[in-house]
Amino acid sequence: MLTLSSEAFKRASDYVMGNARELERSLIMDRFVSPCDEDVLRALSKYQNKDGGFGNALEPDFRLPLSSPMSTSKAFEIIKAHDGPTMAQPMIISGIRYLENTYNDDRKGWYAVPKEVNDYPHASWWSYDEKTSMTVIDNSWGNPSADIIGVLYTYREHVNFLDINSLVSYAIDYLKKKESFSSQHETYCFINLQKSLPERLSKSLDGPLTRAVSEQVCYDVARWAGYEPRPLDFVNSPDARHYGIPNERIDENLDYLVRALECNDHISPHWDTSDYVGGLRVAINEWKGNLTLRALVALDSFSRIEK
Repeated sequence: MLTLSSEAFKRASDYVMGNARELERSLIMDRFVSPCDEDVLRALSKYQNKDGGFGNALEPDFRLPLSSPMSTSKAFEIIKAHDGPTMAQPMIISGIRYLENTYNDDRKGWYAVPKEVNDYPHASWWSYDEKTSMTVIDNSWGNPSADIIGVLYTYREHVNFLDINSLVSYAIDYLKKKESFSSQHETYCFINLQKSLPERLSKSLDGPLTRAVSEQVCYDVARWAGYEPRPLDFVNSPDARHYGIPNERIDENLDYLVRALECNDHISPHWDTSDYVGGLRVAINEWKGNLTLRALVALDSFSRIEK
């Protein structure tokens, strides 16, 4: 069992502070220096639009300034962990209003991004297809719909016209009926939904999520340099549900991160970035800051940083 040295931790945290976006810098300060929800929310608020949704390249892979359900769901992952201050309330209320306004009744959920995504630099997987009226991401209903339903359940006192209980039931039934699980990102969204629900509802997702994870998780360390879902992508803390992932596999993943950060001061994207050119090139450095922060948070969660 490896532990990240204090020297390597300093190099990585210095990298984030010197190269990452203001948002990631505020998050690393909040986690490792001094808790400050207000600083995190202030940095996040710069991505929120007047319609209440979030955009402005919060998700680095598409530079769309307009709001999108996908970016808004990502924003709420941060808000939920920092929603104590009074300044969070208008962000939450306007964000919920946006999500209600963009709900598609025929889909019983949300499409990830609007068609205007094509007008701005974006990775190929975010391209909007005029023939199908969606992106390839939308082939998996739960990404981001399951995640958004979890957001609405968490802040249900601000939901005005959507039937949140009906949406939760629809999401649970959808996952239970799936016979195969092709999208790990959809699984991540259902894990977020499960964390938002009370035990009487969340436990009904244990079986299908365990099946999904067993189909998707990659235990072959040699393949982790590519775009493969690793154990820590599903289990982000010792207290989280493990979905059948053995502790030793989680330890292997933690050791992998320690070795990576002992050798380098940052984590680079482990997926194909060949189309990150022109106006999208900036996303590479943004991802480096984001992934390095994520690695440090994971190691800290499992007490793998030398004190």
